Amino acid sequence: MTTSTKKIPKRIVDKMDKMFRDYSYKSLDSDYAFAYHPRAMGMTLDEWMRFIEDYAEEKDRKYFWGLNEYQRPTVFFDATDKKEWDKVMKLDGRAQVRFYEQEKGEKRVKPRNKITRFVKQ
Repeated sequence: MTTSTKKIPKRIVDKMDKMFRDYSYKSLDSDYAFAYHPRAMGMTLDEWMRFIEDYAEEKDRKYFWGLNEYQRPTVFFDATDKKEWDKVMKLDGRAQVRFYEQEKGEKRVKPRNKITRFVKQ
């Protein structure tokens, strides 16, 4: 057990570690960014970074490392730098809006909060 998980019961660490290792490729395929947290994964930072590098190589996904708003190490997928990542996110946001307008019959409105971003027409 690593020093970062000493206060968490071993059975919880083992369970979360197994969930992450078994499910991660499926969940990472749909993720744009993924932050490291030692308590949730039961891995050291080096182990996690090697895991992400192996995943990216196997799935042929571009990525770069950075920090999220909480100053946690984070991997950003489908881009090689922040400028490219911002462009990818902007294009994906436009595609999401088109999907909701065309497929769901919903129109984007100025959100009062994040939950009511789309409304039925």
